[in-house]
Amino acid sequence: MAEHKRLYGRNHWQIDIAHFTKTLAKKPGAIAFSVALSQMEPKLLHIYRKYYQESEKSFIELIELIKKVRINKVEAAISELEKLNIKAVITDKIVTICQRLDFPTAGKLMKHDCQIEKASKQTLHLYGKLLNGDKPSLMEVK
Repeated sequence: MAEHKRLYGRNHWQIDIAHFTKTLAKKPGAIAFSVALSQMEPKLLHIYRKYYQESEKSFIELIELIKKVRINKVEAAISELEKLNIKAVITDKIVTICQRLDFPTAGKLMKHDCQIEKASKQTLHLYGKLLNGDKPSLMEVK
């Protein structure tokens, strides 16, 4: 079931490109001249023109992704790729970043003050001193 904004007048219609992905997958070149492209949401049209003009098959995959995660998340992923100075923004990279954004600890360092972690850090510190030729003092060894 689909919902569209009502259009008044004769010979008007509303087309959502997301409803035609299976059809367009058979002839992806048809996107460039489709009515769906002219009626596409401005954000999605901008993404198409900037990154997918010559790779319509990947754009169809992106539309399928947008059905699942919404356009705002895709825009955030593209923004992150641009911050990383990634030249080729492709659907696979966008999918990877969207999955990472879903992970609850994405971009955050978890801080634990458990005894095991403290002991591990101390052991690594002492081991590093030994590798550098330094002798750990008795105060450091517990």
